[in-house]
Amino acid sequence: MSNQIPLFDLAPDAPPDPSAESVARVHEEARRIADELPDGIRFGTSSWSFPGWKGIVYSGSVTAASIAKDGLRQYARHPLLRTVGIDRSYYAPIPIDDLRRYAEQLPDGFRGCAKAPASVTSTTVGPPGSDTPNPDFMSVSRLVEEQLLPFHIAFANHTGPFILEFPPFGRHARLEPAAFLAGLDRVLEGLPKEIQYAVELRYQRLLTDEYRRILKRHGIGHTYNYWSAMPALAVQARVIPPEDLRSEEHTSELQSH
Repeated sequence: MSNQIPLFDLAPDAPPDPSAESVARVHEEARRIADELPDGIRFGTSSWSFPGWKGIVYSGSVTAASIAKDGLRQYARHPLLRTVGIDRSYYAPIPIDDLRRYAEQLPDGFRGCAKAPASVTSTTVGPPGSDTPNPDFMSVSRLVEEQLLPFHIAFANHTGPFILEFPPFGRHARLEPAAFLAGLDRVLEGLPKEIQYAVELRYQRLLTDEYRRILKRHGIGHTYNYWSAMPALAVQARVIPPEDLRSEEHTSELQSH
């Protein structure tokens, strides 16, 4: 027997990845459910950067940083996850290079729901609790410049509805429902019509019949949300019946919050 050291050591087979096996089982079960869903239903979550989903959505080496950067590819392979919320757009404009990186990870037909920036949906500016009035509240031009144009350039094939989330008003920046709804009507009238939008309220007094009429007039969706200052989903559905919006041939995404 030769004592010569082999020129090429044979690497031992890598042990099976338990998280990959777990994800495969989850996908198999989820695919059976997905096959029964109507084409117009898209399930998704408000973000995708959750390392705790290893073995459910993600496999392999998983960190918050790695999946924030490249996790959309694995997220979009889950048979039931056919949309996703892009929440970071609420806090600051997303660089075009980041939008391109997101788009490269997504399959054809997959669409994301991006939050409109707080710079145009919040009545105040500054740190939490600030009462400094926002001069760009409900500014169509700023929304187009900061969000709609970059998404059109780098994410057009995957753009779903933009969600205009209006947070609770500050103590010294409150708007009466009539004034808010008049402003909302003006904004929706001024937005590009070839793009889809949805409105998310965080203040129960704004959920009125006039709000319903404004949405219906513009063909805009309502985001049914579970929020402490909002009534139960069933109550929201009574004020804004989903079939009311469908009658305007408006297709909205269903998103988990």
